Amino acid sequence: MPSDLSVVMIGRDEALSLPRALRSVQSIAGQLVFVDTGSLDDTRSVAQRFGAQVFDFAWINDFAAARNAGLEHASRKWILVLDCDEELADPSVAAPVIERICVTEPAAACLVEIDNLQQDGEVLRHEALRMFRNDERIRFRNPVHESVAESVYEHWPTLAVPASGFRLRHHGYAQGQNAAKFERNLAIMRAWVDREPLNIYASYKFGVSLQQLGKPEGLEWLGRGFELLDRRPDKATFPFGRALAEAYLRCLARYGLHSEAERVREHFERW
Repeated sequence: MPSDLSVVMIGRDEALSLPRALRSVQSIAGQLVFVDTGSLDDTRSVAQRFGAQVFDFAWINDFAAARNAGLEHASRKWILVLDCDEELADPSVAAPVIERICVTEPAAACLVEIDNLQQDGEVLRHEALRMFRNDERIRFRNPVHESVAESVYEHWPTLAVPASGFRLRHHGYAQGQNAAKFERNLAIMRAWVDREPLNIYASYKFGVSLQQLGKPEGLEWLGRGFELLDRRPDKATFPFGRALAEAYLRCLARYGLHSEAERVREHFERW
């Protein structure tokens, strides 16, 4: 099994979900790192029972800061970031794939496919940069919807990111939305866009979250994000650009703003 892999996690009060996540990676990780952000339940002891090194981090409403604290404790050549409500799908199949990456992959990071299980049984899939080299240049950014993508593309601008060839399974949506967590994240995003009004990604994520709550304000923020991106000469290089445009178009259709949707579509097609 690959000893060159550190699995890094953060969480708070995740004692019920954590065993499934840790059990799925326990046999393939050379190191398990868990950053606790203030648990009041048995999260810490559960993590330790699976052999994880547990570190404390005082919560400051910044997921990137907490994740980066975990990266500082990673000692292996490669890092896999796992959420508490996720698990490695098909560990026996994934193990040799992960080992190959740790030993022979020349790229700095890999795209990992994530299966998001829904309450109705549907599975929605997306990809994220969840496995990457243990390199101090690769760090998370954004206080919520955090990602290493910006730092990866900043330091490896010509990188063609390969697919990892293994999957994660996310159970959070199937378990139902946690209202308290959703409101917490929304508050963090509102502070984020107030602090960085020209941040396109922040406007996009804030707009999508507001729309999920049925708040018309989401239309304004999606529109702001789209217009900011549309004015950039390098807009075609933004990995979330298509998703932003499509979310804005859906929102315009929902409110019957068909002429504006046609204008947005024309601009989008020229990207």
